[in-house]
Amino acid sequence: MAEPVSLEVVTKRMGQLVREYDTAIRRRDVHAPVVLEEIAQLSVVRDELKKVGSQVKLGHGSRPIPAPGEFPTIEALFRRMETLARQIAEMPREHPKRHNIVNELTGLAMIADSLAKKTE
Repeated sequence: MAEPVSLEVVTKRMGQLVREYDTAIRRRDVHAPVVLEEIAQLSVVRDELKKVGSQVKLGHGSRPIPAPGEFPTIEALFRRMETLARQIAEMPREHPKRHNIVNELTGLAMIADSLAKKTE
């Protein structure tokens, strides 16, 4: 199974931000900490996508999620996470809803991680 597109998008965005951060540090730009914060957030998102992706690869993806009505399968959860990761990568960091999307994605990743631990 190939890496999910969202993982590629997040990794690409992190690369752009690392270059921005490097430039900001050299210029002593006051916005460097903001760029670093976004890199940290995307790093968490990337790590969670990798965890979920590995669970899907291992075959744990067909088990239903206990939260009734939220997601019927872990594949649906993974697709939602991928959609959110794409939105984060494409959204400017100043966008007022970006933080909410990052929080939602982090919550979904935590659910996926706890489900993966239950199936081990």
